[in-house]
Amino acid sequence: MVVHLYLRYNYISHSKDRPFLLGSLPDLSFFEMGVDVFFVISGFIMIYISEAGRNTGRRLFLLKRGLRIYPPYWIYSGVMMLTLTILLPRDHRLDFELMGFVRTMGLYPTYNEVSNSIFPRFLDQGWTLMYELLFYAIFAVFIGRSTGVKVIGTSLVLVAFHLFAVWTDVLPRAVNWMLSDSILLEFIIGMGLGWLYLKRSPKLGTLVCLILSAVALAWWVYFQTQPYEGWGDRIISYAMPLAILFGVTLFWKGGAAVKLPKITKVLGDASYSIYLTHTIAIIVFAWLNRPGHILENVNLDLQFSAGLAICLAIGLSSYMYVEKPLQILFHRILKKII
Repeated sequence: MVVHLYLRYNYISHSKDRPFLLGSLPDLSFFEMGVDVFFVISGFIMIYISEAGRNTGRRLFLLKRGLRIYPPYWIYSGVMMLTLTILLPRDHRLDFELMGFVRTMGLYPTYNEVSNSIFPRFLDQGWTLMYELLFYAIFAVFIGRSTGVKVIGTSLVLVAFHLFAVWTDVLPRAVNWMLSDSILLEFIIGMGLGWLYLKRSPKLGTLVCLILSAVALAWWVYFQTQPYEGWGDRIISYAMPLAILFGVTLFWKGGAAVKLPKITKVLGDASYSIYLTHTIAIIVFAWLNRPGHILENVNLDLQFSAGLAICLAIGLSSYMYVEKPLQILFHRILKKII
């Protein structure tokens, strides 16, 4: 969300020659590391919840994951289509064929010539969901097995897919683009932490945790000032130092006594809705900044700050009145079926 807002207002600033103080500060694009944190935590959570629900079958596991991801994604893709139709009827995203629409709604990797990526047509951030779905599909194969088999088996398949895409050129362009990105392997780091948490659960003292945190921070700062662009760039620059910090929160023996504000849980619960809706709000902000529109002369730094608050408010409302009721409904239906 921060990255998208920053890039949008930076673009407005440069294209319209309007002052944007934040644009003159060090690049805020490093907030993209939220995706890397998300993948690491996803790997951890899958190991954790699979141990809590050992009797969950593969089909039920995949059904639950699908119901968690697809319905909100479809709803907000529809909202984005409607927004574009009303505000930007000539936008290239509205020029699509039936099969392209089906692939977008199914989150099937499709090469996007405009963005030179596999970003879905309506919600760009949906590319991360493609990786999530692939991870779930592979992980499901090993459900019912021991934790070690789940971690090692899923990891080996992910690595095999990645190496096959890197070393060959037989896959469709979009699939190859997806699998050859080393970000795919970040789930492995999270699964490793989950395995360690469940089977060993080491308790680290405060001093050790402070040292590890300092190392992680120094690591992260180094690669922000000395960018690395080789294989595994995001793993090295983001995933590893952030995984160390995540590990510190898991294994610090004083962590149980720390009580987080309730708002952190609320934001965590609503994170998916916030993630899906923020780009829709940003499209509206950009349209309102067009010549003759209401925000044309409003300070961009003020807009950026207000935009963050508005995106959060929209995401929280969407969670409360769309995503949460849907999940309650699906839970009741599954309970009756099962």
